[in-house]
Amino acid sequence: HITLVGGQPIPVYLGIKNSKPERVIFICSRQSKDEAMRIAGEFDSTTDFEIFDPVDLAGIRNQVLGLLQELEGQYVSINISSGTKPWAYYFSQIFSNRENTEIFYVDQNNFVKNLKDFSQQITDIGMDVRFRLHNNTLKRYKRLQDYDKADFKAIERIKELREFNFNEFNNLANEFSKYPNETSFESKKGSKLIWNSDERHITIRMNNKEGAVMNEVFDSPNARNLFLNTGWFELEVARLLSSWDKVKEIRINCVFPSQKNSPKNEIDIIIDTGSKLLFVECKTQIRKETDIDKFASAVKVYGGMGSKALFVTDEEIKENAAEKCRDNKILTFSLKPCGGSQNCKKQLFQLLDNELYNINTK
Repeated sequence: HITLVGGQPIPVYLGIKNSKPERVIFICSRQSKDEAMRIAGEFDSTTDFEIFDPVDLAGIRNQVLGLLQELEGQYVSINISSGTKPWAYYFSQIFSNRENTEIFYVDQNNFVKNLKDFSQQITDIGMDVRFRLHNNTLKRYKRLQDYDKADFKAIERIKELREFNFNEFNNLANEFSKYPNETSFESKKGSKLIWNSDERHITIRMNNKEGAVMNEVFDSPNARNLFLNTGWFELEVARLLSSWDKVKEIRINCVFPSQKNSPKNEIDIIIDTGSKLLFVECKTQIRKETDIDKFASAVKVYGGMGSKALFVTDEEIKENAAEKCRDNKILTFSLKPCGGSQNCKKQLFQLLDNELYNINTK
């Protein structure tokens, strides 16, 4: 199996996985050899690394002819998905009329497309393999199974508190997120939040403009995480998305090791659909448009060019933010304008179904 390497590792990996070869010849430049070696580490096949100049046409042609002669009489499959255009051109031109030869490419939907007989087949790839191929690892994350009925019930009680006094709730929650080591917060209007670290529960006493008082004790297993950085909303969105029939795996509160080339190393939700990943950012509303740029950058760094991105808000997204999302190829969806999390599934899933297999373009 001959595979061209450079840029996106997923098509290279899928070509090898689909071909199941005894020997793999990686065509790479000096700059992409590390990428080739990382991909090779996922397989047990015998491997060779051929260093090609990216643009020296005469040199490229001569090296391809050399491989043609070396592999005489052997069955050969060639993946031209990656690498430089001159590499793809000369391998296609020189090997196209050779017997016992298959030439194909892999698109963003994981379809392996044969250029000779026009056949195609799809190949799945696991989430952790994707991350390794992009030289990433998930440092930590949660699954829906890590939350119980008490956590999901707490979401509804938190929403009731927000309805009771939106500003006071936000003041307390924001202070708790800003100073997570503190155990008590009190607003100027007398509302109070107490974090009991020994019993791991949160007590809230809140006033509203009419003079009414609301008291709540949150003792669910993940009460703290639900209050920090609107974790309750992320869990609500994750539960909603878990009903989508394309979901193979869903991870929440995903934290990657920090990288210099990404200003964001936390992703609220990542969904594996088998063919590609969906990255989801959750905010009750978008207050800073720079959050959109950070999210878009993180999706490319951690998921690669074929991944999809979705920004979910509770309140309606303002037009300026929506336009910025469109410019960054990020889907948007707002819960409240669509009837809330209990009534918006059909609209949300239709949006995702319509976009999932669309090929990303720069």
